[in-house]
Parts: sequence; structure tokens; C-alpha cells
Amino acid sequence: MGTMRAQACDKQQLRGAYRDTFQQFEREAARLAQIHARLSYDPAEAEAALLRVEQARLAYNDTRDTLAALMMPREARQAFEAIPPAARQETRRVQGLAELFWELAGKPQGSAEDDWYRAERVVERAFACR
Repeated sequence: MGTMRAQACDKQQLRGAYRDTFQQFEREAARLAQIHARLSYDPAEAEAALLRVEQARLAYNDTRDTLAALMMPREARQAFEAIPPAARQETRRVQGLAELFWELAGKPQGSAEDDWYRAERVVERAFACR
């Protein structure tokens, strides 16, 4: 009986953390949108904002995955937890951030490589800060 009560408490705490991490992600995304809406922007400010968004996204995803795993039957949870965390870091994420850097800069010609490397740096730094 005590174990069931502890699991219910864990789920409740995780639900609160899930809500909190989503709200943090939402706030950081709104800040980034404000930067994007400006006619001109500071590239360092945009990169810092993207890093905060990426960190918030990773925290949200981790909390979501932990909550989901807690709700799964044991066999499914074990299979889910066997997926390596590095599998979550996808090329699509880097591509999306590179495109956002390009858009923020006004879609200049010839910046694709620099935008890609900046996006990789943001993803790597966000992943390292977890």
C-alpha cells in the first residue's frame, strides 16, 4: 500500500514538473519570438535566446519522458529506457535551428554553413548543460 502511495506522489510531482518545464519552454519561446519580430537583432542575443529555448525544450522532453515511463507497464518502460539519450539529438533539430538563424539574419545568401555550425553549437551546449 505504501508503494502505491509513493508512486502516486511521484506522479503528482512529475505532473507539476512537467507543467513547470512546459511553461518555462513557452516563456523562452516567446522571448525568442520577440527577438525575431524586431527589424534588427543582435546575433549574440539571438544565439543566447536559442540556447535557452533549447535547454528548456530538453528539460521539458526529459520530464515528459520520465512521466510517460512511470505510467508504462514495466516491460514497456524497460524497452523505452533502453533507447540511448543521444538518439534524441537529431539532425532535424540542428537543421531547424540553422534555418531559424538564417531567417533571423534576413535570409542572406551564402550563410548556410555558418548557420549550421552555430546551430550545432547551440544543440551541443544545451545538451551539455543538462
